[in-house]
Amino acid sequence: MLAKIKTFVEVWGDELFLVAVVLLVGLISFSIGHLSVNPSSSNELVVESTPVAVSEIQNLKSEIATNGGEAEPTIIVGNKSSKIYHREDCSGAQSMAEANKIYFASVAAAKEAGFRPAGNCPGL
Repeated sequence: MLAKIKTFVEVWGDELFLVAVVLLVGLISFSIGHLSVNPSSSNELVVESTPVAVSEIQNLKSEIATNGGEAEPTIIVGNKSSKIYHREDCSGAQSMAEANKIYFASVAAAKEAGFRPAGNCPGL
């Protein structure tokens, strides 16, 4: 039996060595990848922002109107999915799904929350 193993190793030695190296590299790579995962961290995504209620926006509009303000305030509508903000009168804001809308009192508030301006909305 030992003679058969010696003959097998002599004939297939180079191929056996190559197979052993490939298996060891794969095992080591898998182990390193497994170690790099932090088991204590959760995969839960948390979005933190300060949304403005629609009633607050309407109060702001009426306050400006009663104080003699000539210009309407610019209401900023952000898209929760794409993290892009638009003016309320922009086509992007009007075509946005209601569930994705988040309202901001100003451009600065939207930027602070991590949103970027829409490219098709002039004036941003």
